[in-house]
Amino acid sequence: MHPETVKTWVEIATSLLTVIGGLVAALWAYTRFVLERGLLAPAQFSIDCTVVGRQNEFKIVEIILRIKNLGSSTLIVGNLRLDLLGLSSSDNPELFDDPVRPTFGRLKFPQRFLRHESSKVALKKERGVCLMAYNTFVQAGVEQLYTFVTAVPSSNSFLLAWASFEYAQHPSTFQHASLWLSRRLGLIQYSLAHVAEPHTAERVFSTNVQTQQ
Repeated sequence: MHPETVKTWVEIATSLLTVIGGLVAALWAYTRFVLERGLLAPAQFSIDCTVVGRQNEFKIVEIILRIKNLGSSTLIVGNLRLDLLGLSSSDNPELFDDPVRPTFGRLKFPQRFLRHESSKVALKKERGVCLMAYNTFVQAGVEQLYTFVTAVPSSNSFLLAWASFEYAQHPSTFQHASLWLSRRLGLIQYSLAHVAEPHTAERVFSTNVQTQQ
């Protein structure tokens, strides 16, 4: 092959490699700094409980859900839910003993305070009750508080608070394709499929004391 032809092909190959390298770098940057941060803002989710006081045969309890946006983009919170289970002073502590279930070894809380009798909710098989009928926004660096005040019987000793929310952002077709290609090329080791999974938190509180911090 003529040396000039070889030189031309080498220049073409070099240009193509440069273009491909630039496209791969751009895809990596788009995936890491646009898709990842825009779709799934890192959130810190925690639960607090305060026993406000007693009224007749009940304890007034305030549940505080804290969602702190640790990312640089706005977090959209959807389907914020809360479930409350209780343990009475007359209940003997029992553990779940079925080893094939994820609850194995956990303490049973036989009392359920937020049972929803709606047939529509039962069909959806969602735990607890929805606290917000609409999506809310948590700006970057902001901690948003959501409160829920209820009453439990005076015989209640311990309260298990379980809460969850869903990320309202979902990948578009183009974003799905970008994630798939990035993973195929080895640019990322995840698919962000967990964006569709609820973010959950759970804590247990004693209601025998006046306040919980």
